[in-house]
Amino acid sequence: AGFYAVPKIELDSHCKNIKELASQIRDKKAIMKQEARVRKASTKPEMPRTATPKVRERSVSRFRSELGKLGVEPENSEKAGYKRTRGRSRSLSMVSVKRLRLSSESATRSMSRPPRDVSGVKDPQTRLRLKKIAHKAISKKINRKGLKGEADRFIGNKMPKHLFPE
Repeated sequence: AGFYAVPKIELDSHCKNIKELASQIRDKKAIMKQEARVRKASTKPEMPRTATPKVRERSVSRFRSELGKLGVEPENSEKAGYKRTRGRSRSLSMVSVKRLRLSSESATRSMSRPPRDVSGVKDPQTRLRLKKIAHKAISKKINRKGLKGEADRFIGNKMPKHLFPE
C-alpha cells in the first residue's frame, strides 16, 4: 500500500547509444577533474634545479629518419618547408657554424646553473664574509623580537570586581 506502479520505459537502440555516450562523457569529465585537482595540489616546482635539461625531441633529422623507418623516402625536402621559416637578416649573410649538440654530456652540463649562494660572488673569501653578514642580520632580527623579560610578566586580577560583589 502506498507504492505506485512504475512503468517500465523501453529505450530503442539510438537512445541507448546516446545514454552510453553520455555516461562515458561524464566518466571522462570526472577523471579530468580529478587529474586537474592532483596537478593543482602539488606546490613543488616542475623541474628541480639539479635536474639535467631535457634533450630536444623534435628535429628535422629525426623526422627524416622516422619517415625512412616507415618506408617513405623524404625527397623534395626543399619544398617541404623545413627551411621555409623566416631567418634573421644577419643570419642570411653569415654562415652558421654552430651545431645542435643533442647527445653530448657537455651540452647538458653547460646549461646547468651554479647554486644561488655561489652565483654573483667572485671569490670564496667574499662568499664567507657575505655568509657572516647574512647570519648577523638574521640573528639581529630574531633578537629584536626577543623573549619576555622580568618586567613583561603579567599578573592578572585575582579577584575581578564583576565576579565578587560587595
